[in-house]
Amino acid sequence: MRTVFLLLVSIASVCKGAVNVQYCPFFGNRAPSPQANLENCTWFSDMSCCRNEEISSIFPTVLPPDKASKSCLDYIRFQMCFVCDPQQANYYANDRLTLCEEYCNDMYSACSGAQLEGQTIGDAYSTGKEYCQALSFDVVSQTTGECFTFDPANAGSRLLPSSVVLLLLASFLGLFDRRYFGILIVVLSLLVVRGRGQALTSADVKTWAQAIGSQLTGLARDGLKVADTQRAFDMNSFLSENISGLEMVKRIASGLEAFFNQKQKAVQALADEAEKLYQDFERSDYYVSPDDSSRTVTPNTGLRTDYSDADFPNSLLQTSYSDVFKQKVSFNRSVIKLPDAVSRSDARVAAEIRWTNGLDDLFKKNYQSDSSLRWQYFATTRGMIRVYPSYEWGRNFAGFHRDYDPRIRPWYVSSTSGPKNVMIILDCSSSMVGTRWQIAKAAAKTILNTLTQQDYVNVICTRDSYYSYYSHYRYRTSRTLGCLKSGLLPATTSVKRDLMEKIDEIEPDGRSLFVDGFRMAMNVFQFSQPPLKGSCQNVAIFLTDGLRQDGNDVRCEPGYYTYSYSNGHTTRTYHPGKKCNEEWDEVWEEVAGRNPISDKVHFFAYSVVSGDSGKSLPSRLACENYGSYGELYSPFNTYENLTNYYDFLAQSTKATSMVWTAPYVDVFGLGLLVTIAVPVFSSDQRVVGVMAVDATLEGIENLLNARTWGSVYSFLINKDGETVVHPRLKPSAELIDDPVYPKIEELEQNDGKPTAFSTVLTNMLAGKNGSFAVTGPRFVAKGDFQDGFEYVTTKSTYYYAPVKTTDYYMAINIPEIDTQYHQANEPNNVDMLPTTYYYRIDEYNGILRNDFPDASRILGIRQGEVGYADLTISVEKSVVKLAPKAFCDPLRFLVEEYPGTKDVHEFLNSNLNLTANPGCFNGGTYARATRPDSQLTSQLETIWKNRPDLPAKVAWTYIGTQSGVWRVFPGAIVSRAYDPTARPWYKRAVANLGKLALSSVYLDAGGVGKVVTFSEVIYQAPSSVVNCATNSQCLTGVCRSGRCTSEHVAGVVALDVRYADFYQYVLLATTGDRKCGARYACNGKECQTKCYIINDVGRIVFDDGILNAADEDERSYLDVPFGYREGKVMTDVTYNGDLFERSVQRDFQGLCSVTPYAPRVTNDDVVFTAAQERDYVRNRGDIRRFRNQFGCVQDAVSFADVPGTLEIVNGGVLDGSARGPCGEGNYFVTSVPDTNLYLVVIDSWNDDAKNNAFNFNCHIANRVSTAGAFRVVNQTCSDDVQTHEKSDEQCPPELGYTPLCQQFNEAHVVIYSSCTLLLSLVVSYFIY
Repeated sequence: MRTVFLLLVSIASVCKGAVNVQYCPFFGNRAPSPQANLENCTWFSDMSCCRNEEISSIFPTVLPPDKASKSCLDYIRFQMCFVCDPQQANYYANDRLTLCEEYCNDMYSACSGAQLEGQTIGDAYSTGKEYCQALSFDVVSQTTGECFTFDPANAGSRLLPSSVVLLLLASFLGLFDRRYFGILIVVLSLLVVRGRGQALTSADVKTWAQAIGSQLTGLARDGLKVADTQRAFDMNSFLSENISGLEMVKRIASGLEAFFNQKQKAVQALADEAEKLYQDFERSDYYVSPDDSSRTVTPNTGLRTDYSDADFPNSLLQTSYSDVFKQKVSFNRSVIKLPDAVSRSDARVAAEIRWTNGLDDLFKKNYQSDSSLRWQYFATTRGMIRVYPSYEWGRNFAGFHRDYDPRIRPWYVSSTSGPKNVMIILDCSSSMVGTRWQIAKAAAKTILNTLTQQDYVNVICTRDSYYSYYSHYRYRTSRTLGCLKSGLLPATTSVKRDLMEKIDEIEPDGRSLFVDGFRMAMNVFQFSQPPLKGSCQNVAIFLTDGLRQDGNDVRCEPGYYTYSYSNGHTTRTYHPGKKCNEEWDEVWEEVAGRNPISDKVHFFAYSVVSGDSGKSLPSRLACENYGSYGELYSPFNTYENLTNYYDFLAQSTKATSMVWTAPYVDVFGLGLLVTIAVPVFSSDQRVVGVMAVDATLEGIENLLNARTWGSVYSFLINKDGETVVHPRLKPSAELIDDPVYPKIEELEQNDGKPTAFSTVLTNMLAGKNGSFAVTGPRFVAKGDFQDGFEYVTTKSTYYYAPVKTTDYYMAINIPEIDTQYHQANEPNNVDMLPTTYYYRIDEYNGILRNDFPDASRILGIRQGEVGYADLTISVEKSVVKLAPKAFCDPLRFLVEEYPGTKDVHEFLNSNLNLTANPGCFNGGTYARATRPDSQLTSQLETIWKNRPDLPAKVAWTYIGTQSGVWRVFPGAIVSRAYDPTARPWYKRAVANLGKLALSSVYLDAGGVGKVVTFSEVIYQAPSSVVNCATNSQCLTGVCRSGRCTSEHVAGVVALDVRYADFYQYVLLATTGDRKCGARYACNGKECQTKCYIINDVGRIVFDDGILNAADEDERSYLDVPFGYREGKVMTDVTYNGDLFERSVQRDFQGLCSVTPYAPRVTNDDVVFTAAQERDYVRNRGDIRRFRNQFGCVQDAVSFADVPGTLEIVNGGVLDGSARGPCGEGNYFVTSVPDTNLYLVVIDSWNDDAKNNAFNFNCHIANRVSTAGAFRVVNQTCSDDVQTHEKSDEQCPPELGYTPLCQQFNEAHVVIYSSCTLLLSLVVSYFIY
């Protein structure tokens, strides 16, 4: 009885009951946990929401206000520590932080003398509540108990109440979540051991598989109604049309050209207007020279009427939420933003704000003429940026507006300078430890982040070996951090990330002997392999403390002992080796002797130590080598301290051409964008700023994909052969970080085949129009990216064309089977079809109530229906959603949702006699197949509503057609960009023709819990009727309802079954004493029959562990690989049984985590549905929750079944021993007929070994054959260099500019200009 009691206590400790459960909404609703190693907010160490790695990345993002007292800083830090508070769910939700008014008053008193954005806090705000509200915090009284407060005296003494007794009572009273009763039942069943019974045989397992197959296909038959659906399609006629691939690619390329040209014209018009405005400013009375830093003005920090300032919300005109910009904006005027390091009292800044005001009229005109434009903006050389439309700037965790300096953004740097070769040289010696190293790292990362893919870069860590104080020899050497040791790497996102990670790994330690490091740098510039090409400037940047000595522990010689004798005793005395006092003549000679005037290397050197002691080495190095010297005092605002480097890039060349950036994640919140930028010049040809406009990559994707059909696909590459859009890359909407773009060969070839693709690529990069037929492997998606791809050898043709006036090239691939376009004709019985309703059921119940007064009643709109959470659904009718590609102008649909619900409703319910549909190539609004597919699928509504024999609870039933029409019952709202043909359930069915395809388990976005999707292909009507009895009698391999299907897919029909019902449904198909889950004694141990069902990519579909997993713990049920549960069996059936084949594919747009996965405690405030997403975006606050994921390159390991393997196995069943480090038993594997599934049964299964906490062998075994994504580190050479080099760049003309340089010798200062540098070179020539 004691055992049972303890067992119940253990269960209670993990079950959610009616008590107040702690969770962490800032970190995705995970549970708090002890964090003994917290370096900040240590009073939460006993129980914390944050982990040390996370808070270490949060705190550095917040800079304190100027003149803040220690007390003020303490309050700001206390407030920032809310991210660690295990009680944060009481006051943080929907990205909004609620502070207690009493705490605000205390913080206001402590910070009243500090300055925030040019204002003294005590003068700007009269109360603490007013101050906190100005920082966009919600403020309530502490008596509510629903706000953040903190008493400094309690730091470290906060104790959390024990909940063991409460949870125990809850477990006995049945107050915990019903989902956990399954755990209780399973645990209690451990106390009941059944009889031994007879061992299972292959025949038993085969019988079970057949029964399961009958159950599942019966469910599909009664639920999907495939036969009825196919009959409806077979009775309809279909139109076949020959498609000219050359004409198709020409049309798509022209559409892209028009898209890009609109942006180019817009930015050029803005640049011309800016130059005109600046020239007017030069002639005005308020002109301020850009070199005049002495003039100041009184900053206007009050209410502004002439312009909007992003840091002062009261200066913004009326804002309203925009679906396009995903936040509140004002289209009435632009907004300016200044970097924190730029003073508002600088007269030059005030003048920039004044003269750029004149851009607003053109900003507005551009947006009115091109709604696909996103942000338009102009950034000046002082760092001021003007953005249209205006909006309030985002805030950091302390409530201060986030800093932003446009001058360090790649679009700014690339447009003001040509391509460049950059070598960063880091002093990694012992004297650099501490703050100096932090400053050097921050500067190096700033430089890396401003490079673009047209640049080349590498990093050298320079130092040398030494003897320690006690004569231990420490081997240290200079080394190149990039994977290419003898050259420079293209500055792609992956290369830059790799270099920054390598910098973070360095521990400063070594002697300040740098000659080897500089020799390596000069070798790269002179003898690079591959040779440097396509770049305009050679730049080396040296970051050092410039000190000759490296501390007491760094010695140039080993120590020694001396011995003395006195009074019969020997005394031994240790003498440490001589301290190093470095001389740098060799460094200066190495660089100067190998740095000719032609192809010269400009050296920029920076000292990270205050005082004169560290200036000699870096300043002489820079001033004698065409560069400039500077000093860095802080790891913050690094741009201001690197100004001479960036000024040189801008002033040394005249970059007049437009620059398209690689796609990147918008800091303003619009996802993945591409920017076109162009520099703006003064009358004397000095750069005064950069003009830029943005467009979303999603818009480009939709233009490319709008005209595809069947298995036809398109892709877009840049001039370097890097892939921008491709079906094997993740959609831009799913990316959270600046992406890495692979070479197109990585995606179009499999082990170098088809070899003929090389000809296609050569022709594309040469700017040719044309076509090329190839025969070879062609990829077919198995589902989502994690499911992998299979390659099918087939004949296909590439049609390609350049996107004129841009650096992009596009192609479409048409397989032989899809050389004709097939679509349904409108049914003959249109007048008898039920009314079709559009998916925006909220509008039928709202703004369209007068237009369709009976719609709400007919639809049966409900909210909070049992089983559908808070979702709004239509219980009486299905609804139709059209994908963007179903419209002739997909961009306008995405931006404006045009046509609207009323227009779409009327179009779908008309016919050719009433409303013609000419199609997209003839000036229409909708693709030609849209209405016929909608009408054809409308016949399914009656079938779906009348399924009396449906034996399991079905959450959703739906069909998607190849044209992008999606019909679902019950009706519900989905995202505007939803395209059924891009969804895993659609692709999975197409990859399993003739079979019922089941997904792995996932959490339904509609809120109905864990589900499994059943899907099956529906075919277009065959051109002629061929009767059949079996699949083998059909050329297509599919016999359905006594007829051979056609080879053309019309769509996919699917349904979602709640997992608990699916589990019981399968379980009923196993019988006998040793049925699935049965427990019995074997070999003196407690055993059971363990059953799994896995799909064709090795993911678990059926397992009691998934049944009992909480909805919040996605890792326990979402796409769980079979190898993760039973590694020994998966390894055996893969490598010995040949049932599965392992493949590894490079995912250039993978997701890695900052800290390990932790399950959510609750799904409260988690966004699932389109309506929730819309509400969240509209109402979210400024304190954005922590993002635990970042973009990275991964190897995606997947498994795919090998068709025909079981046909040659005796009885169609693989069997073997499951004995391994995790447990023991005998396994059987066989296919589930007519599905993409396999039944795996382990008889006499015992996992005693697995339960050993120190069984590392089990952990390893379960990962040898596990699918998943694993991060790739330092693979940038093979990914970015070896395939083919970048194309030649067109260098802008050089202006012969040499920056001013101040050299510090031991005794005096020398000022170098271009003239003095030339004179010194001439003099040195004659002297030496």
